Amino acid sequence: MTVKNVTQNRVNIKNKKEKYICRCIILYKVLIFEVISTLISIVVKMVKAWVVSKVGSAGSALALVDLDLPKVGDSEVLIKHHAMGVNEIDLLQQKGLYPLAANKVVGCEVVGVIEDLGKNVPEFTKGDRVAYATVFGGGCAEYSVVDRSCVVPVPNYIDNDTAAALLRKGMLAHMLLRRTFFVNKGKFILVNNVASGLGRLLAVLGKHYEAKVLATCNGKEEYDSVSSLGIDLLIDISKDDFIAKVLHFTKSDGVNVAYDFFGSKTFAKSLECMAFFGLLVNLEDSYGQEANFDLSKLFSRATFVTSPSIAVYKQVRQELLLSSNEVFALVQKRVISSYAKKYKFSDARQAYGDVADGKNLGQVVIEV
Repeated sequence: MTVKNVTQNRVNIKNKKEKYICRCIILYKVLIFEVISTLISIVVKMVKAWVVSKVGSAGSALALVDLDLPKVGDSEVLIKHHAMGVNEIDLLQQKGLYPLAANKVVGCEVVGVIEDLGKNVPEFTKGDRVAYATVFGGGCAEYSVVDRSCVVPVPNYIDNDTAAALLRKGMLAHMLLRRTFFVNKGKFILVNNVASGLGRLLAVLGKHYEAKVLATCNGKEEYDSVSSLGIDLLIDISKDDFIAKVLHFTKSDGVNVAYDFFGSKTFAKSLECMAFFGLLVNLEDSYGQEANFDLSKLFSRATFVTSPSIAVYKQVRQELLLSSNEVFALVQKRVISSYAKKYKFSDARQAYGDVADGKNLGQVVIEV
């Protein structure tokens, strides 16, 4: 073997070593990349959510947990949450008095952005800002997956917090004033618990529809908080004779429709204040009591009693869209407005607890 051949062999060996080292480096980088990608994938697939860990009082019943990111079905959308509204139904779920979502996540009202969607969702695209308010849970989390039929678009002139504060309560008010009973000029309506978020909307919209609005509150703090709403007769049940005041104001005719809660302090008295063929409407209630009342009280004035559900009234998509558009239009016209108290997502337990304890009157929003 010549010196030239030896030199060439050494060069070849060196080249092979360099190629081997390069390949090892490349494989190492690929392996590191795959490991990092896997770890990122694992992190991305986990979302924070507040679940009902044990039935109890509102707030204390909740635990913050990590859940797998839900998979999107053909007719579903994945929503990244920005704001959630707090509602009475959330409190009932924590008390074990209302059905929960399968994953036990509390919350029924959400505003956010679509991050993924199924192949059978023609009306939305990724990045659309949307909301929902007619499901039975899954909302108090960083993400959720819901059927397209429950989702409505949020117009640009409505911010996240306003939509979260008003969509569900606004649609409930629309249902109660325009579907359950058609309130218009000259009708007498009685709104109980008017200091609540829904109660305020019923009073404001009742006036907007030119009805005579009578309302009850409990104590000076509640009275002062709603005294500027333009209510025709505001009754403080802690000191006023409820029935006498209503009958005096209506010249003994009574009210055409009353909105109340089964099991409330005012329900039996509301029955005494009804006009002939009047309608007593049970609202979504936080009392969790059955409708125990004397049916004979209905006979003297042929009173009707109903207990409507927003999930039933808005199960047809056209009605859901009509109702949500009506709410957003009322916001744009400044007929209704948001004054919500805001909590961080990490403080959701306190948000629900404060509502249950009566520390917040009206609207409450949790921001993500």
